[in-house]
Amino acid sequence: MSQRLPATALDLAISCGRQNASSMHIQMIVAVEGQVEIERLKKAVFLTIEAEPVLGCRFVDHPIRPYWEPQPTFSQKAFLERYCCVVETTNPEAEVDVFLPVPLDPSTDPLIQVRVFRQLGNPQEIIVFKLCHLVGDAGGLLGYCKFLIGIYAKLALDPSYKPDTNTRSRGFDQISKQYSNKEKLQIVRSTIAALKRRDSVTNRCGFPNPSAPAEQRMYLRKEIPVEQVQALKSYGRKQGATLNLVLLTAYFRSICKNIPLLGTGAVPLMSTVDLRRYVPDAERDQIPLCNLSGVTTMYINQEAPDKKPFTETLALVKEQMKERKADYLGLLMVPLVLGLYGVLPYKLSQRIAKNDFAKAKKNQTTAPVLTNAGEIPAEDYEFGDVKLVNIYGAASVMYSPVFATSVTEFRKTVTLCTGFCQTLIPRATVEAIFNGVAEELAGLAEGHLNASKNAKKVVEA
Repeated sequence: MSQRLPATALDLAISCGRQNASSMHIQMIVAVEGQVEIERLKKAVFLTIEAEPVLGCRFVDHPIRPYWEPQPTFSQKAFLERYCCVVETTNPEAEVDVFLPVPLDPSTDPLIQVRVFRQLGNPQEIIVFKLCHLVGDAGGLLGYCKFLIGIYAKLALDPSYKPDTNTRSRGFDQISKQYSNKEKLQIVRSTIAALKRRDSVTNRCGFPNPSAPAEQRMYLRKEIPVEQVQALKSYGRKQGATLNLVLLTAYFRSICKNIPLLGTGAVPLMSTVDLRRYVPDAERDQIPLCNLSGVTTMYINQEAPDKKPFTETLALVKEQMKERKADYLGLLMVPLVLGLYGVLPYKLSQRIAKNDFAKAKKNQTTAPVLTNAGEIPAEDYEFGDVKLVNIYGAASVMYSPVFATSVTEFRKTVTLCTGFCQTLIPRATVEAIFNGVAEELAGLAEGHLNASKNAKKVVEA
């Protein structure tokens, strides 16, 4: 590859986020029984780099319009090893805990890194896929892993197999071409209304140490077991809500209980939206590795929600989400991103972003974020005869003023995962948030199961 690739507006937005509030690397962790063929996996990784040219690039921070250019050290053996390698260890879990918080520098590091943590004396492995967020989001990483594993399988049948290079656009035009000019104008109007609504909110969650250095990075995760997830889905159906809305509600209530509120009135709650939903089904498999995520913000006006019945908070969340879905869900900030990062000189965009984050830090402002990658189908992520044990995702390590949690579901088990800095928010606080979510969901599941059993007894009687 010899040509430059343009950095999209969302690439640049995420670059500014990396400079101010996040490590901006995302990961998928796959636990297996058995061992993958490492040389075949390495070959598959390099074939994906040929197929997705941006992965062989480095980010060039140009003051007017940044771009991606071919990584000059790509052919060096030591650099190539960083794309895909095996780490033999007596304790894979401990090695994974060390590797997950390590950030990527998009100007110097491989943009995709695959690590196979192989347990000595035991046929078990943990495979970590680490992606620089500037080149792809959670939907992009899931698609990439599925693509890579598919190549890995095809190489077993045909060692000469080579996928086609994806030369399609990585930008928002994949979405915008689906809408008429009249609809685009309405999205702009709705964006302006959303910004006014955001600026009118005075309540916010407060970080304990917003101005401390972003150090002591780590991840915590919490699993919601199968039997509870099944009961929660049933409970949600009864309430006319999805599992995602139930999780959002429990998350919001626990946040409000464990992080002090610094104001009155409605509290913002953010949820990411995969904008691939707006691409026609026939074209979805052809989307290149890219960022196609939006965000929707709800404003939950309920005093001391953790002391109110769960159904009341859920009703508020459900109503707000219904309103957002009726008004171009996830698209309302797209005009702002396109204007700020697609039109203005990048140096000016950086200055604006830096000032916004500095203001939020000064005010100790944060809107909690929940990013749900959804249910991961096991059949798309199987390495041949190697048995899948577990899969979960890990979003970026966040700094003040952002606190975010990722959600993944695999074989009916839900995993919550948060990356944070202990200098900014104590581990005990994050544990309390997760424990609050788990306790709330366990109580809901138990209550729903008991109610169902009692209803059944009444019918039988």
